[in-house]
Amino acid sequence: MGRDFYKILGVSKDAKDDELKKAYRKLAMKWHPDKNPGDKQAAASEKFKEVSEAYDTLSDPQKRQIFDTYGEEGLQGMPPPGTEGAAGPGGMPGGFPGGVPAGGFPGMGVRFQSTPAGFSEDTARRIFEEFMGGDLGGMFGGGGLGGGARRVPSFQGIFAESRKRPQREGSQGGRLGPELFGRRSSRGFQGMGDDMGEGPAPRPQKIEVQLSCTLEELFNGATKKLKVTRNVTDAAGKTSKVEETLEIKLKPGWKEGTKVTFEGKGDSRPGAPRQDLVFVIKQLPHARFSRHGDDLHCPVTLSLVQALHPDSLDVPTLDNRVLRVRPRDTVVLPGSQKVIPNEGMPKAREWGKRGSLVLKYAVKFPRKALDATEAAQLAALLEGKE
Repeated sequence: MGRDFYKILGVSKDAKDDELKKAYRKLAMKWHPDKNPGDKQAAASEKFKEVSEAYDTLSDPQKRQIFDTYGEEGLQGMPPPGTEGAAGPGGMPGGFPGGVPAGGFPGMGVRFQSTPAGFSEDTARRIFEEFMGGDLGGMFGGGGLGGGARRVPSFQGIFAESRKRPQREGSQGGRLGPELFGRRSSRGFQGMGDDMGEGPAPRPQKIEVQLSCTLEELFNGATKKLKVTRNVTDAAGKTSKVEETLEIKLKPGWKEGTKVTFEGKGDSRPGAPRQDLVFVIKQLPHARFSRHGDDLHCPVTLSLVQALHPDSLDVPTLDNRVLRVRPRDTVVLPGSQKVIPNEGMPKAREWGKRGSLVLKYAVKFPRKALDATEAAQLAALLEGKE
């Protein structure tokens, strides 16, 4: 039985492109051979090749379709990516249009034979280079960037530098590609330094702005449009104001403190990169619900009669439904609660899953005391019910 590429990357079978990229980047950085020298390098190289092969398969719609249908065995007849004979428009290797490999598929009486070389480390490194931003050959001990570009530092140094840099929690409308390699220019990659002694390029200043969101917006998702005004200074030192409308797409389940970064959308200052604008989610209080992680808590006040004789009650939800809930089959005690699974907040990182709705009961007692006759009647009613 073939390998499970989804399990290798640690993603679900309905994972989107962004989830695949995030998982691959994390694992490739962890297992890259240059980050695991000495005795660990051989084992790390195998892991690196495995996660690269998994990402190469699942990020290609055609390969992913074959893998989902036939498993790894359905891909064994395909040449490694980037080699002669790999799939092109209109068909798969061997001239079978419609995506059927020349080796056949399992269940058709024909067994696939894997390629002799397998998935090589060179192939894995090439996938990593392309993922990280293009021709980075010099980082891997190759020919550099070409065209007389300067030599870039060792990959071990880059990994060490990356551990010092804080990671962005979210980004919309910014540059593509990770910050690890800095920004590419005609002279090479900025932000890494080089063997000629040039220091790192200055990093943009991050300006944080609070973004107030209702609980309904964080439950259902929403698009917020914000008009921002920034100061732009030209080469002559003249400052002008520029207005722009930024669009922020709130994803269902986002929590307070989530950050959305717009790179280069802040003020520009002479001799410094343009500031990054960072919106920080601030959840507004809600009249009925309070949020605790992915759970929603809702206080419910019952009369003494309702507590002694529980009956169904209606609880409105954030998505405009009404839940018919029976508190419990016995007497409702003050401070008790009822947990309703999958009726809480959406889980932002687990598609289709939600937290719980927790109903917290309070019992309202009469303010006026009973007289002797009423107390005797109540005692008679409660006799034998302890």
